[in-house]
Amino acid sequence: MIPPAHQRHRPIVLLLTLSLLIGCSQSQATTTGTTTAAIPRVTFTVRSSATARPSATRATPSAEESIRAALAALPATSALTITDDWSGFSATSPHEAHYRLTRQGDGFDGPSRLVINGGARITGDKDSPRASSQEITIPAELARQLLSLLANVTVRAGEYTVPPGHSDDYPLVTLILDTPAGPLTFHTTSNAPQRVPWQVRFDGRSYVVADDTPQRALALLEPALRQRERFTALDRQAASRTGTPIASRPATPLFCQHPAAPGDPLTVAPSPLAGQTTNPTAMYGLTARTIVTYNAPVEDNSAARRNASRVAALVMLLDQPLPHLAEGNPDSWSAYDGITITLETFAESQHTIITARYNVQLGALRWYRGNDAPFVTLAPPALRALILADLCGV
Repeated sequence: MIPPAHQRHRPIVLLLTLSLLIGCSQSQATTTGTTTAAIPRVTFTVRSSATARPSATRATPSAEESIRAALAALPATSALTITDDWSGFSATSPHEAHYRLTRQGDGFDGPSRLVINGGARITGDKDSPRASSQEITIPAELARQLLSLLANVTVRAGEYTVPPGHSDDYPLVTLILDTPAGPLTFHTTSNAPQRVPWQVRFDGRSYVVADDTPQRALALLEPALRQRERFTALDRQAASRTGTPIASRPATPLFCQHPAAPGDPLTVAPSPLAGQTTNPTAMYGLTARTIVTYNAPVEDNSAARRNASRVAALVMLLDQPLPHLAEGNPDSWSAYDGITITLETFAESQHTIITARYNVQLGALRWYRGNDAPFVTLAPPALRALILADLCGV
């Protein structure tokens, strides 16, 4: 039997009435504060997200904002590092000009080293290289003009591409400015007029300067650097074979040079790594049959290979724990600053080649073996004297 209409709608009415009562009860509880625990938790969560993690809402600076901040910080630059190298068709190629200048008052000063005929440092078959080392001072007005010109350079974000150029002319110019915003680098390998375009690097991003502003800025420093004048003087020494060469004769390695070559101002001294040492003799098995060679042709090189007592003296000297050093910038190490030692071992029909680049200026050794990761250690204090006696007869 079908119930009357008013009875059929009664459950629906009851449900609606119950829903209204529950809603009123929750509204009253909220306003009277009897069950307010959920409300401050929601509010606290929102506030915590806004205050404790501001990085989530702060936008990352765009490439344009980033470079504008770096350029604006240029007047407060604390140091300049300049590399102005060139190689090409020349009897005295390559040329190297390195400067490390720090702020003194409103100007900059620091060491510099210029070198010509650098190819002889490895091959030993050209005229001896010659070098010039001087302290440089950039007056306040020149410093102001340099930084002002660079601060107003026009840049665009993009990758650096060198345009097609001509042969036998290969510049490499880098200017690094230490600013409060971080290091800012201008760089070029272009041999187009005024070396355009230039690359600018900052905060992991690459930018391009399409005009000659960086070259004009560096040209402002010529009265203080006197780079052209110094290179001309070194060229004349090489052409006339006058003056004091770095090496006494092409067949003598630069390690045996007198007077000593000036140190490269761009070389960064490696720092000690606490608690890490290596014993080269034990690690590489140097007590097995070992021969030693050096990186330049000399009259007694073969004797050094054959003389067991000479080899044994070097192996014994390396038989000690040598402290590890942080890498620094070993790619800047050159034969001007030391020598490359090659140790070859023969054990159980296995031939192993170990190379150690010895930087006399830093008193450090950089070790290589096959695909092993290279590492740097402190050199034994007596190493220089031992090699001078062994190789140079001093």
